[in-house]
Amino acid sequence: MAPVVSYQVNPGQACRTKPGGTGGYENVDYYKPSNELTEEQCKQECSGNELCKGFEYGHTVEESQPNYHCEIWESALQLNNISRLGDDDYTCSLRLSD
Repeated sequence: MAPVVSYQVNPGQACRTKPGGTGGYENVDYYKPSNELTEEQCKQECSGNELCKGFEYGHTVEESQPNYHCEIWESALQLNNISRLGDDDYTCSLRLSD
């Protein structure tokens, strides 16, 4: 049975490393991007990865095709408000406990 993991869900927020952290958006050593996972699959990926600190998820539709955005983060995180990009469809979920 999969572990029960709690998350702090933050709509309209992007996941990024804390200042002085070891990774950032451009450094895929600290997060794993995927454009093929649904939000529930993204959450399951994080829950099943003991290194996962949280996940970012977004879903948009471009030219009638769904575009999924999942990032599994393995570095300490902070929240960044991405409303300045005009995109409130992203959520950063911080892992709280198992």
